[in-house]
Amino acid sequence: MKILHIVPWYEPAWNAGGTASAVASLCKAMVKQGDDITVYTTNDAGQGKRLDCPLGQLINRDGVKTWYFACDFPFKSKAAFYSRDLCQKISETMIDFDLVHVSATRHAYGLSVYRNHKINKIPYLISPHASLMEAWINKIGSRLLKLPYLWLIESAIIRHATAIHFLSSAERQASQAYSYGKSSFIVPNGIPCELFAPSPDQVAARRQSLAANNRTILLHMGRIHPQKNIHLTLEALAQLKQKNILANTLYVLAGPDSDKTYKSYLCRRIEEYNLSGYIRWVGPVPPTDISTWYAACDLLVLPSQVEGISMSVIESLACGLPVLLSDKAANSTDITGDPPAGFVVRESVQSLFATLHYILKYPHILKQLSANAVILAHQKYNIHNIAQMMKQAYNDILANTKNIELQWN
Repeated sequence: MKILHIVPWYEPAWNAGGTASAVASLCKAMVKQGDDITVYTTNDAGQGKRLDCPLGQLINRDGVKTWYFACDFPFKSKAAFYSRDLCQKISETMIDFDLVHVSATRHAYGLSVYRNHKINKIPYLISPHASLMEAWINKIGSRLLKLPYLWLIESAIIRHATAIHFLSSAERQASQAYSYGKSSFIVPNGIPCELFAPSPDQVAARRQSLAANNRTILLHMGRIHPQKNIHLTLEALAQLKQKNILANTLYVLAGPDSDKTYKSYLCRRIEEYNLSGYIRWVGPVPPTDISTWYAACDLLVLPSQVEGISMSVIESLACGLPVLLSDKAANSTDITGDPPAGFVVRESVQSLFATLHYILKYPHILKQLSANAVILAHQKYNIHNIAQMMKQAYNDILANTKNIELQWN
């Protein structure tokens, strides 16, 4: 079985968001289990930058046959939307594969796959990575641009796909308006959990570098973007400061500045709330260091407007870091399951304040949640299990079967 995976961003485009790392993790794990995987992607690195890599030629990345193509779209922030050479490569070679897997939506490659599917009948599936959720359509980016594209172009791409791959049942439920009744299955994102286990010495050194050995460290890991609702966390911290509960707390903001206007706004709020002594900006974190950052902190705080299954969340869990999510995260029910691995809040300052107040007053509860977090990561998000599930999904599509484990609808 030869699989072509098409994705606008691929490793090492870490600053472009979680899709790049999620797809890379999946493809490498599938190769390890013996599958033949080819990836077509762009050289977009995120934040208006380009990857320094050979273009239009085969590169072996951990066994994955990877091809990068130059972006041609004129707007840097949306550079990955279109690559003439990538679209041409799809047209020339799609017939050589048994199945095409398209990740993300609202890019030209889905349209190219759809057009070639009409000619060669090669089946294809789509992984929206939360981009068809109603909250994502309505709150993130320009709704006025998204909706016409969805109605005029994307609807045809989705309707003619063989299946849609959702990351969770909550994502599927929230995407009903834009999935047009298409058959779908569920396989979550995954990571190689065994690689997220830094040594105690590394963790101690990281905490020492923050001068926070006796403080409760709250962490934001990911893009600095309005979607993440960092401003709500700052407002909750300001209220906690007024209640004299913030003295032994540090809030670490790690990740690329994908929205510089938003970062400037956050900086103004920090000054206004007099929180500078409680904040550390650390910028993008290299993949080689990321597990020590997770393990050195006490709680990941991610009260986003909308999330699929955030790679930051499952990486945190694997490192034993409990999480605080908004109820808009597609896997929020996993976090509060049995045993619980964190907290779920409403998308409001009041809810954040109340939960953080409880955590900071009784920080010892985070130790038990830490052990639960590791259990959840290995049980639910281990990439080796995820790769087997995805292979079953591919087999189901090609054989017209529906394995019950994948929750086909």
